[in-house]
Order: sequence, then C-alpha cells, then structure tokens
Amino acid sequence: MSEQVFVGSLAPHPMLERIVMLPDLARREEFQAKDAGKDRAKHSEKAEELNLEWQAFVADVVERGVREPLKIVPITADERPADMPGRITHWVVDGRHRLQAAIEGGVGFVPADEVPSDSITDIILSAVTRRHFSKGALAYLAILTRPATATARKAGRPNNSALDAELPVAALAKRIGVSARIMEAACELYRALENPKPSVAAEMARIKPEAEAAVFGGAGIARVLGWVRGRETLAESGSSPVSTGRNAPNYQALGRSSLVTMTNVIRSWGTLEEETREELFEGYVDAFRSLPPQTLESLILKLSEPK
Repeated sequence: MSEQVFVGSLAPHPMLERIVMLPDLARREEFQAKDAGKDRAKHSEKAEELNLEWQAFVADVVERGVREPLKIVPITADERPADMPGRITHWVVDGRHRLQAAIEGGVGFVPADEVPSDSITDIILSAVTRRHFSKGALAYLAILTRPATATARKAGRPNNSALDAELPVAALAKRIGVSARIMEAACELYRALENPKPSVAAEMARIKPEAEAAVFGGAGIARVLGWVRGRETLAESGSSPVSTGRNAPNYQALGRSSLVTMTNVIRSWGTLEEETREELFEGYVDAFRSLPPQTLESLILKLSEPK
C-alpha cells in the first residue's frame, strides 16, 4: 500500500538533473522561436503544444490527484548536499513530472512507494524511456544512467565491470530500442563532454549545456557530436569561436568550425553506416534550407559549375 508523502520532503534524484522535463522543452522551443527565421512558426507551435500538454497535466493532478505512486529512496548522509533543507528526506527516482505538477497545483501530498537503493539506475532508465524523446536523446539519457558503459569503451576494454557486463553497449541499445550505431555515438558524445582532454576541458564545459539541450530538443546525435568535435578541434588549435563583442559571434571562427566538421565527415563518408549517412544528410539539408534564398541559389549554381 502506497503512503501519502508530503511534497516538501521530496527532491528529484541528482541523476535526473540533466534530463529535461516537459516545461524545459517548452521554454527551449519558445527561445528558438525568437530567432528562427522561417521556422519561427514551427517552434512557436511546438512551444504552445508542449505548454498546453503541461497545463492539462497539472489541471488533471489538481482535479484527480496523483494516481500512479512516485518511486522514492531515502537520502543517505553521504548523499545529502550541505545546503539541502532538513525537511527533504527522500529522492524521487520516478515521478518528477507528477511531483512538479503537484507542487505547481498546490497539492500537498502524493502517493509514493519506497524502493531499494540498488534499483535506482534501472528505475530511472525505465522511466526516461517512457518519454517521447528522439532515439539519439534516448541513447544519451541511457548513457547518463549507465556512464560506466561509455567510459569502459573509451578505455578500450570489453566492459569489465559488473555494471558493464550486465548492460554493454549493444545490450543497452537493444533495451531502449535504438541502433548500436546511435548508442556508440551517444557514448562518444558523453566521453567528449565528460572526459575531455585537458587542452579542451574548458571549452567542453562551456558548450556542454548547449550540446545536451540540442540532443534533448531533438537534434540528431550525430549532428551534435560533429559540432562538438569541430569545437574541440578549434579549441586545440587555440581559435575557439568565442564572442568578439556583446552578442556578436565570431563568424569567421564559426565558419572554420563548421568546415572542419563537414570536411571530416566527407572524408569518412565511405566508412559510415547508412543510418548515420541519412541522419547527417537530413542535418545538412535542414542547415542549407535555412540560408537566405539568394544565398542558397548562389550555392546551388556554384556547385553545378565544373571544377
């Protein structure tokens, strides 16, 4: 039998902090709509759709209460942050949206079941795969819950830990329903952002929120990885594309970053899987379609000229 637990005693588990929620996705679409050119209407429509979905969910919780119990675990002394209020006693490992909706709707108590602490990772992984994320986002979310899978691959060893033996890359991909290629890309992106070389660590830390937001927002993980690798290359060369003034991007550096990434992709095109090629192709098409019509026309004419 589930217990009724005071919402003020609950907090989302730290493993969930980087996994976006529905309101976060809506805010991201609203932000993109402000400067999206011809795609402004698409982003505005998506933001409205997400906001309406969230408002309807909160209203349902207010009217009917939380019907599916949250899953919670006690917060141990070692886990408790120094600045955490003493009234917070449990982590929520499944049910962040229900908790947030209850808080926003003024619902003071929610049903909750306490689960064993050794089941946290499995519960979180199962919870995130229920959301409507892209396959790339699902793969990256899975790696956030199973980081040893990615780090074992980097070390060049065949998944030696007990955790990796349970869910190596191929098994993890199969569990959440994505291809092994996408899961490998998620591993590579995780390693680039979480375990960078010292020479590029500052740049990777700076762009990590933007890269993860892009993945969770639906951008192809191969596209995001290519962008990150381009920034990595620039950082190593000492020409990181930082701003040249207030709100003034360094377009020359940004152009070099894009060309470095595209050149590397073109060179390795023959070795890429068909699924990866399709994802990259779609990304390039989207990028070129966003150019002004006259620029796009000039580019097409230039490409049609003999070398």
